[in-house]
Amino acid sequence: ALYRVSTQWTMDACELCNHHSLNRREQFFNADRIVLFWDPLSQPSRSVKLFLLLTGIPHEDKILHITKGDHITHSEFTSLGTPGKLPVIRMGAFSLSESCAIYEYLSKKFPMAVQERIYPRDTEQSARLHEYLHWHHLNIRINAAMMFQECFVKPHMSNRVSNRDRIFRFKIGLNKALEEFDRCFLGTKQFISGGDQPNMADIHAACELMQLTTFEFDSPQLRKVAPWLDRVRKATNPYFEDVHEEIMKLKAVPKPKL
Repeated sequence: ALYRVSTQWTMDACELCNHHSLNRREQFFNADRIVLFWDPLSQPSRSVKLFLLLTGIPHEDKILHITKGDHITHSEFTSLGTPGKLPVIRMGAFSLSESCAIYEYLSKKFPMAVQERIYPRDTEQSARLHEYLHWHHLNIRINAAMMFQECFVKPHMSNRVSNRDRIFRFKIGLNKALEEFDRCFLGTKQFISGGDQPNMADIHAACELMQLTTFEFDSPQLRKVAPWLDRVRKATNPYFEDVHEEIMKLKAVPKPKL
């Protein structure tokens, strides 16, 4: 896919570059090009892709499809020596997996490009960002990802039967996580960041919840956070919708209501 490259986010990065010498700008743009191995149906992949687009960091896409086993058969990817999960970035001889580690690495590698509002450097704000990212894995992530696997991937992409007991368990877990998400991280704020723009905590969470659109999941907890999700989408467009193009296509597949 082709991605547009003009938003206020990348304009801010260019303005920062203008305050540095030509040599400094060349050092930034001529660093080893990042290669991103990612799957558009993978939440962490979409989140890292959004991070790169919003910061304007140059990169090359290598799209792999987990459901087709590309992460096992793609020789260039398997030669990286990473655990075999997506996303992964490669810069020269250096490879790195795990989305949250990638955010942190790139924010330190390219501080001119990564704006404070998207990945804060302030001690307290940074701690709040990482508080959410740590909480996310065993709450929103595990339940939303497993719901996606059972309700969509198994019946529609793998020709397997969904486990109704697992769906019931993960549905309860997801509703509990959404309630806690709203109560502890959003409250009356516009964004998790506490400011008027989303940071990577918001983006990481929003990318996860977008996959719930692939099946008919509805709950009071999800409806309560829907305005926040819409704010994240609008604040990061056109990239948000570009990155979620493949997920949105799956909405057209007939599925049962849960």
